Amino acid sequence: MDKEQILNRERVLREGKALIRVIHSGIAQKIEFLVVREKVPGGEIPFLKTHKPVNAQELLNVANSLKLPVISPTGKFFPRKMGMKDFLGM
Repeated sequence: MDKEQILNRERVLREGKALIRVIHSGIAQKIEFLVVREKVPGGEIPFLKTHKPVNAQELLNVANSLKLPVISPTGKFFPRKMGMKDFLGM
């Protein structure tokens, strides 16, 4: 993998989107996730959002690898041992 292809949280937040490889129904796909900010009491939280339904385990993997919460039609997923309060003000 080239250095340019490696995703990190700061780059994703700066660019406002990310093309992430996930496995859905046994097929590897690249799905675009957009950064959206959701207002909550106490501030805003950045979420990676996709409109495509993806397996919950894959979304947890995305959240854990980038350390960002994810929203999809399947639900909201947060990185392990992190909650909304950890992302306030990002």
